[in-house]
Amino acid sequence: MTWLATGNLVQTAAITKVPLPTIKHWKKQPWWKEAVDTFYDDDKQELDAKYQKIVRKALTVMDDRLTNGNFQLDQKTGRILRVPVSLSDSHKVMKDLVDQQQVLRKDQKEEQQQAQVSANETLLKLAKQFADMAKGNVMKDVTPGTTYEMEQAAIETLQEAETAQEVSAPTLT
Repeated sequence: MTWLATGNLVQTAAITKVPLPTIKHWKKQPWWKEAVDTFYDDDKQELDAKYQKIVRKALTVMDDRLTNGNFQLDQKTGRILRVPVSLSDSHKVMKDLVDQQQVLRKDQKEEQQQAQVSANETLLKLAKQFADMAKGNVMKDVTPGTTYEMEQAAIETLQEAETAQEVSAPTLT
């Protein structure tokens, strides 16, 4: 998407050779926002993968340093030695990692809670609709995607159920 790279509709029109009024019209269309959102989502995923790769390398280096020590030049012999990491450096690494771990766990927990709330809301809505149907209140709230045929089918199903109940009910004579 040239517009995302330039941030300018005039430059985008010049580069793509699409008339500026056409681009302005396109920008007002619903699919434009969807395309931009898709681009940003893809870009986020790509960056996240790169960050994960860097984080893993950094964690490997930190693990090596904490386990084997830092590199230090021995002035007398000219050799590079491994010396233990200082207590303050170890503490800082530990504190930063624990803080990040808590943030990740908090985010994960919030996502799980949101999913649970969403599922509970859906179940409550369905329970209410079933209760309304059982009482004979059929689809008073028309939601997007609900068709006339669906409503008629629901009414017919309820009428059939009522008829079946009347037929199966014993008569006292």
